[in-house]
Amino acid sequence: MIKIFRFLSLILITLSSAFAGRADLIRYRNMAMYIPVERIEDMQAPQEKAAAQLFKREFIDSGEGGFFITPKTIDKIDIDQIDCLWINIDSIGQVRDHRSRDAYDSDIFKNKVKAFYQAGGNLYLSKFAVDLLSSNGLGIIPDYMRANIFSAEEGAMNKDIWSINPEIGRLAYHNSDIDGQYWNRSTHPIYAGLQTMQSNKWAAPENHNTEYDNWIYDVFPMQGNSNHNEIHREDHNCMWRLAAKAEDNAQVGLYIGYEGIHSWEDLEINQQKADDDPYKVKGQELAALKYLLDPNGYYKKERPTVNIEIVCPGDIERIDPNNFDCLWIHIDRVGLEAGWQNLPEAFRRADLIEAIQNYMRLGGDVLLTKFATQLVVPIGRVPGDLYTPTVFGSGEGGDGNDNWEVNALIGWYFRDSDPSCYFNRTKHDIYQGLTVRDRDGHSVFPLLGTDNPDNMWREDHNCCWDLNHIYNGIEGNRTLLFQEDMKARVLGTWGHVVDDAVAGIVEFRPTTEFRGRILANGLSAYELAPRNGGNAFTENTNRLTLNMIRYLATCSDITYVSDGTDNVDCFQQDANARVLGTWGQDWNHQAAGLVEFMPRGKNGAPARRAPDSSSTLAELNKDKAPAGTIIANGLGCVQLYHADNNNDYQDNVNKLTTNIVNYLSPYHEKITSGVEAVSAETTGLIRCKDGVIEWHNYDQPVLLEIYTIDGRMVRSLMIEGSGSTEVGVKGVVIINAGGTVTKSIL
Repeated sequence: MIKIFRFLSLILITLSSAFAGRADLIRYRNMAMYIPVERIEDMQAPQEKAAAQLFKREFIDSGEGGFFITPKTIDKIDIDQIDCLWINIDSIGQVRDHRSRDAYDSDIFKNKVKAFYQAGGNLYLSKFAVDLLSSNGLGIIPDYMRANIFSAEEGAMNKDIWSINPEIGRLAYHNSDIDGQYWNRSTHPIYAGLQTMQSNKWAAPENHNTEYDNWIYDVFPMQGNSNHNEIHREDHNCMWRLAAKAEDNAQVGLYIGYEGIHSWEDLEINQQKADDDPYKVKGQELAALKYLLDPNGYYKKERPTVNIEIVCPGDIERIDPNNFDCLWIHIDRVGLEAGWQNLPEAFRRADLIEAIQNYMRLGGDVLLTKFATQLVVPIGRVPGDLYTPTVFGSGEGGDGNDNWEVNALIGWYFRDSDPSCYFNRTKHDIYQGLTVRDRDGHSVFPLLGTDNPDNMWREDHNCCWDLNHIYNGIEGNRTLLFQEDMKARVLGTWGHVVDDAVAGIVEFRPTTEFRGRILANGLSAYELAPRNGGNAFTENTNRLTLNMIRYLATCSDITYVSDGTDNVDCFQQDANARVLGTWGQDWNHQAAGLVEFMPRGKNGAPARRAPDSSSTLAELNKDKAPAGTIIANGLGCVQLYHADNNNDYQDNVNKLTTNIVNYLSPYHEKITSGVEAVSAETTGLIRCKDGVIEWHNYDQPVLLEIYTIDGRMVRSLMIEGSGSTEVGVKGVVIINAGGTVTKSIL
C-alpha cells in the first residue's frame, strides 16, 4: 500500500511540474456578436452589416477568439461560453421597441441576454440596442430613465465635423466650478489611440459661432470631411437628454402662418401693407410676434440672451430639437370654426404636422395657445377627436367689467370631501411671479379686466376641454380620469370653476412615443392684445407667457430620484453609471451618448464571477471592465458605414468600437495538455461539495488554482489554514493546490 501511495504521489508530482511549467499555456478571450441572420451576406441593413464585418475582421479572422451568435445558435449566449456580447441594431426607419425586428424582440432572445447579464456577463449595446436597457427589453434601468433622444431617418448632407466630447461639463471646468460638475473621461481605455481635434474646429466656417472659441477642449472626431465638404450622415441617435436646460442661450421658435418674417425689421415692413392685404399679420397673432421680437418689449428686457427664431411655412424643416428648446404656435383669429381641420391651411398642412410629431418624438417641447390647442389631435398626442377641445368660441366678443382669471386650485370643491380629486397647481413654474386675487374664498390669477367698474372689450376666445362631454355617463372624478388617460396634468381652469368640469391649461407630459411635452392654453382670459388696451393685468399675461416658454425651454425630460450637483450627477447616481461621452459641442451637461453602466452591487447584483488573479492575468486585465458591465453607445456620430467611403475619421469610429469590445473582454489562461491525465483522488486536504471547495490544515500559504476539465482557469487565490470558496461552475474540475493536482466533482 505504501508503494502504491508513493507511486501515485510521483505521478502527481510529475503532473504538478507540468502545471507549474505551463509549457502549453495559452491566453484567450471569449467575445461574441449577435446578428439577426445566419450569414453576414444575408444582412440587409448596411450599418449592421458593416458592424459585423468589423467584428469578423478584428475578433474572428485575427484569431482573437470571437464568434457570431445567430437566432439558431442563441443558446451560446451563456456565461460559460462568452464574457462579452455585442448587440448592434441600426437600420433606417427602425421603430422603438424593435417590433419590426423579430430577431431582437423575441422573448427567447431577451431572456437569454438577461440571464447572461445577471450571471456577470458584459454587454456592448450600440445604436438602437441601447433601448433594450428599459422594460421593453432587459429591464436593467427603470423606464423613467429610458433613452429619450431617438432618430432613425434617412439623414442629410452636412459640413460639420461630428465628434465625441469626453469632458463632461467642460463649462464648469472653465468657470472653476468643478466640485462634482466636471468629469474628464478622456483617459478611459475605450479612447486609447484615438485621434483628437480641438473643439472649436467642428463647425463649418459659415456655422461657426465665436462663442465656441471661448471653451476650447479636445474632442474625438468621428464623422465628417476635414475640409468641411458636405458628406451624408444618417444621424441615428438613441441616447439621453439629461439637463434641466439652462435658459441662457435657450432656443425658442415661434411658428407663424405667414412668409417672409424673421426679424423685427421684417415685421415692421409687413405692417406697412394695406389692412386688407391677406399677408399682413393682424390681431392676436401680431401680438405674439411683437411679444418675442420687439427689441424694447417685455420679453427682450426680461430674457435678453434667449435666441428667438420665427419659423415660416417655408422653414418647416427647421423644426428640430437641435434647433429649438421650445416651439410656440399661437392661433387666434375671429371667425374660425371649431375643429383642427378648419384651422388656416398653414397650420394644418401635412408637413407641419409630421415635423411636430418628429420634433416631439425626439424630445422637443411645444407651447400651443388658443386655437392651436386643437393640434394635439393631428399630432397624435391624444387618441382621436373625442379628446379635442370642444369649449370653443371665435366671435367678435363684447364689453364687460368683470375680471377674468385662471384658477389653479383644480377641484377646489373636493378639497375636504375627497382630497385625491384636489390638485393645487399654484406652485407650478408657469405661475411663478403672478399676482393673486381672491375669488369666492379661493385664490386666482387675474389675466383680463379693468379691475374697476369700467368696461373693456374681450373677444372671449376659448379652446378648452369640456370634461363633462368627454366622460359623459362615466363614474369618477373627470379631472382625475383625464389626467390618467392622457398622461397629463390639468394646470388651470376658468376662475369661477371649482369642480371637474373644464380643463383650460393642460400639460401633456412625455410618453414612450413622444418624449417632448406640450403646454396647451386655450383659456379666453389669456388674450395677448385686448382691443381697447385697458387691461389692468397685462403684467400677469406677460409673465404667464414668459413662464410657459421658460418652463418648456428649460425643463428636463427625466425626473431623477437621486440628489446631485447637476443632472449628470443625478443621472449617474440613479443609473449606477458613468457618462463617458456626449456630443462634441456639448459643454454644459446637456446629453449622455456613451454611458458605462457599472455592476449593480449587493442588492439585485449580477453574480460576479471571480476574475483570474494570477499576476500575469491581473496585469493584463487591470484596465478591463468588471463582470456585469454594460457600455451603451447611442451617439449619431458613430456611424460604421458610409456609401461613398468618404468619412475622414472612420479609423476613429473603428478604433473606438474595437476598444469597447476589448475593454469588456477579459483575458483567461488555458492549459492545453496534461489535464486529461489527472486521475488521482483527493489527498484529504481538499474537499468539494455543492459548488464549494474547502481546504484544511495548510500551515503556510499556497496558491490554489481551479480549472475546468477543458483546461480553463476559473479561480486563482492564495489559501492558508482552513477555509472555503464558492466556484461558479458545476461538474468535473482540476485542482492544483500548492503543486498537488487532483480531480474532483463540484
